Amino acid sequence: MGDFEKAAKLVLGFEGGVSARPLSEDPGGLTNLGISARFLRSIGDPRDVRDLTVADAVELYRRHFWNKVKGDDLPEPLATAVFDHAVNAGPGTAGRLLQTLLNEYGADLAVDGAIGAATLGALQELGTEPEWLAQRYLWRRIRDYANRPSLELRRVNLSGWCNRVCDLEEKLFGEEA
Repeated sequence: MGDFEKAAKLVLGFEGGVSARPLSEDPGGLTNLGISARFLRSIGDPRDVRDLTVADAVELYRRHFWNKVKGDDLPEPLATAVFDHAVNAGPGTAGRLLQTLLNEYGADLAVDGAIGAATLGALQELGTEPEWLAQRYLWRRIRDYANRPSLELRRVNLSGWCNRVCDLEEKLFGEEA
């Protein structure tokens, strides 16, 4: 099943430190270690995002991203692929992508973004290799990024989003994986 410590280390490598881009380029606004000020406010956390430590980010990753996508119940490397997408685009977006993908291979899931018993059951029933499904999840993620409705977000972020997915693919499936 999923390996949170490994996944969190990979995500931290992608997220870096403090970023303050205009809202037209990054709807999360001020961000540190992949945690946005907007997200902290949404969960009622009064901390200044700039003051977050790596340990703080890892705790938030586990509680609000890994646990939401049921990372402990997903097989590797799919767990890491879904978790990385959750941090980058939100757990609901990551869950909807997984449900859509499972539906493309014969499941009949409500695409609501909530990974629960039905989604996990459909994954089990599909019975395919986790590596195969993780690969397709990453490819589908790139396609979804390219189809984002906001032209400005795509113009500014598409190459970075695609590079992140390609880097993750290399880390999950490359010779050193």
